Amino acid sequence: MKSEPVPEQAGVSRTIVALVVATGLASVTSQLVFVRELMTQFQGNEIVVALVIFLWLLLGGCGSLLAGLCRWESPALLASLSLLLPPLALFQLAAIRIGRGLLAPAGVSVGFYPVFFFSLATLMFYALAVGFVLPYSLIVLRRTRAAFPDVRVYLADNLGDLAGAALFGFWLVFWTTPAQALVLVHLPLALICLWMLGKKGWPAAFLLTVAWVLAMLAVPARMASLSGDVLAVSESPYGRVAVVRHAQQVTMVLDGRPVTSTHDLVGAEEAVHYAMSQVGRGARVMVVCALAGMMDQLAKYEPRRVDLVELDPVVLKWQSEYGFVKDYPWLHRIRDDGRHLLRKTSARYDAILVNLSEPDTFQANRFFTLEFFQAAAGHLGKDGVLGFAINVGGNYYSEVEKKMVACLYATAGQVFDNVLVFAGRQLYFVCSARPLHFHVPRRLEGKGVTTAWVGPYFYGNVDLRSKELDTWLATRPLLNSDRHPVLMRLVLERWYAKFGGFPRAFFLALVLAVAGLVLATNPAQKVIAATGFVVMGAEIWIIMAFQIFHGNLYLKVGVIVTMFLAGLFPGALFASRLDRPLGWLMVSDLVLATVLALVGGTVALTGAGLPEVFFYFAGLAVSLLAGFQFPLAFRITGSTRRQAAALFAVDVLAASVGTLATSLVLVVYLGLLPAMSVLVALKIAGLLMMGRRYGFKGQKTFFTG
Repeated sequence: MKSEPVPEQAGVSRTIVALVVATGLASVTSQLVFVRELMTQFQGNEIVVALVIFLWLLLGGCGSLLAGLCRWESPALLASLSLLLPPLALFQLAAIRIGRGLLAPAGVSVGFYPVFFFSLATLMFYALAVGFVLPYSLIVLRRTRAAFPDVRVYLADNLGDLAGAALFGFWLVFWTTPAQALVLVHLPLALICLWMLGKKGWPAAFLLTVAWVLAMLAVPARMASLSGDVLAVSESPYGRVAVVRHAQQVTMVLDGRPVTSTHDLVGAEEAVHYAMSQVGRGARVMVVCALAGMMDQLAKYEPRRVDLVELDPVVLKWQSEYGFVKDYPWLHRIRDDGRHLLRKTSARYDAILVNLSEPDTFQANRFFTLEFFQAAAGHLGKDGVLGFAINVGGNYYSEVEKKMVACLYATAGQVFDNVLVFAGRQLYFVCSARPLHFHVPRRLEGKGVTTAWVGPYFYGNVDLRSKELDTWLATRPLLNSDRHPVLMRLVLERWYAKFGGFPRAFFLALVLAVAGLVLATNPAQKVIAATGFVVMGAEIWIIMAFQIFHGNLYLKVGVIVTMFLAGLFPGALFASRLDRPLGWLMVSDLVLATVLALVGGTVALTGAGLPEVFFYFAGLAVSLLAGFQFPLAFRITGSTRRQAAALFAVDVLAASVGTLATSLVLVVYLGLLPAMSVLVALKIAGLLMMGRRYGFKGQKTFFTG
């Protein structure tokens, strides 16, 4: 008969399991807060997000390895270490905000390695501690109860992760600041730790209170990425929005990047007149993301209606409140994603003006693809025009910038018979099915429209530099599409070139580390490593695909993350009750590869035609299978101290590499379908390896336990 734990031991076990749940809740929320914080400090895109998640998982895996080497098995030590997490989270938030100003002046971008090492330094202590706590909790539990099932710790962690993701995605992100969110989610953890320490906890409670107060004081209210007189800051669900005044100029800053400023007459004129000079008065116009002063310029054409589309309600509100966009009777503000609006509306426009000049995220790149140009053309009248710009300009173009412009020119040319490019402060594209007029000043004069810049400074400046583009616009580069974001790759290459070239040393070290990990693990651990790589890669892939086809609706992307965590608990719970773990591990590998192939093929063939719920359930299916595999691998490898810690570490380390590889290499350089094909091939390779070792050569039957 199995021996039952004494009541005191059972109470300690339940408390430690509760601590694991609370740690999962706090750590997931902290990860999301730190990702957003670093993204805002570095004008972030998928590059920064991928680096932060990679480092978070990598450091967590290192923490798990350290837990396997620890020789002390004490609930008091576990509680004391966990009690460091609440103030440490706030100190890290302060370090990010203060340290960014020390790294480089506000508004100055930095390269790959500064972002990497800054993120490493600011995330290191918290991520290591969180990675240490989970396997160490199992080690301590085994001391109080030798036969404690390891899967219960895994289940408790999944439950906490799910609670943290749901709490942040559906409530905290809307109603709290980052510092407030960190305090709230760490309260349960702090209370459990103090309960575990008992009478010894009073000094710890005092020290925790002092540390918490100091940490709150250390978090600066004013962000390091802002300079000047800060008029307002809002933690919008879509990013950090700020309004800053320098002398008489007011600037709106989104995620650390200035997006529009008052008194920018040149920007307002160029964003309007190159395109609007081609259409008549009384036009219906759609504007995606307005620049300051645009409506004043549009008013010169006496438009019948202008639909201003902005995704972020804070941006939409502050455009009016701080004088970026004046009110006119014909102006209608719409809170929506531009591409989403085109899918659901039947409205026809005479002009569509897009003001997203840097396609450096999948959200922004969606407005520079073949599919968007087709959607825009479907909502334009027979004489309608599409106008957009790209942040390339001046008198010199690098080779990668030439490829960017040629790519856009060729992509737009697939949809519109006529494409003009104007070399203003940026490069402005005007596209239409009908012939267009290059001599803009003549058109403006004929319409009675006066300008301070576009007309007077066109000849000898814009026209000459525009004609110089013809020599390399005639090339036939790859087209930029939703499924193959060529422009994102070129923007990434430009960023690398600006700061010293591709980080070969980093990626070489990463490849060598992965090779060492594969050689050092047993077959079951290799399967878990492949699962960690593939599942995290699939999560990033599905989120990117969702952004591409449905836009960065933060709440809905939060649903995808929550669904990925929701499947881990039931999957692990079901697998823990099965016999013959080896056979079921191989079966689940085959099913996971099949599910990924179906998801990738369906998205590649259908794309924007897929409902949003498809992506939610795709994430749930993948997470169910990932959760299913972990307890099976536990039972195959054994659950000694080092084996348990090694399995946690292998899973997390492989997941970190999968995150980076999928977001920075596979999707950007290969495209959606080839990237998913690589993930499927990796899973099949793991299955063949397991079969060769245990089944295909007849050494053991397929369902041997």
